[in-house]
Amino acid sequence: MNVSATLVTERLRRSRLDHLTRAVDIITRNRDDLVSFFTQNEQGKQMPAFLDRTAKHLADEQAALIKEMEQVTVRVEHIKTIVQTQQSYAGVLGAIEMVDAAVLLDDAVKLNAAAMERHKIQIERDYEPGLWVSLDKQKLVQVLVNLIKNAKEAVQRNSSGERRVTVRARIVDAARLQIEIIDSGEGIATEHLTRIFSQGFTTKKNGHGFGLHSSANAVKEMGGSLQAHSDGPGSGAAFTLELPYQPPTSRGA
Repeated sequence: MNVSATLVTERLRRSRLDHLTRAVDIITRNRDDLVSFFTQNEQGKQMPAFLDRTAKHLADEQAALIKEMEQVTVRVEHIKTIVQTQQSYAGVLGAIEMVDAAVLLDDAVKLNAAAMERHKIQIERDYEPGLWVSLDKQKLVQVLVNLIKNAKEAVQRNSSGERRVTVRARIVDAARLQIEIIDSGEGIATEHLTRIFSQGFTTKKNGHGFGLHSSANAVKEMGGSLQAHSDGPGSGAAFTLELPYQPPTSRGA
């Protein structure tokens, strides 16, 4: 948003509106004999062409400013959505409640949506209905946000191929629900797959190795599991999260 605001300010600073103001001032000074001014004065003869060029330039300026302000409006709406989503989870840490995992997945996607759009990464959602779980929803959202963020960063670091993150959720059986975060990113070396959830392990230049470790621990506390799969560098990766499923018949028990 700062970039768009800067562009708008710079366009206004370089606007040719002052050229039009000076032209109007010149015409005003010659208003008593405009016919002679436009037909005999060298400056006056050039005035119609100058006004035409200035009008076209100002029209282009206006179109560009409208486009920039539309982008600012979209980003402000993104920020409002993020704030509202974050506020909906405030003060509920540790509370166990029955929720539809699809709602939490959508919220996690919303919290990453602006960054996805900025880096031109497409996100796809594929959920089965009735994904009921009984857990700390704030804890699960934090895990999902982290996994989607990691997927986004992996795609950013992959210079070739499609730019896509897929979020998939389904009921595996009467007791398990599965969530997959699949990316078309840089992939994971085979030797790293067994270490990726270890505390302090990271392949990121500025990483600390806390995110996946804490996510795996949080999932374990919720009675689930978190696994990673990749066919190697350049082939993307998939993180599979399994949680206890609460079918409709057991929710009222």
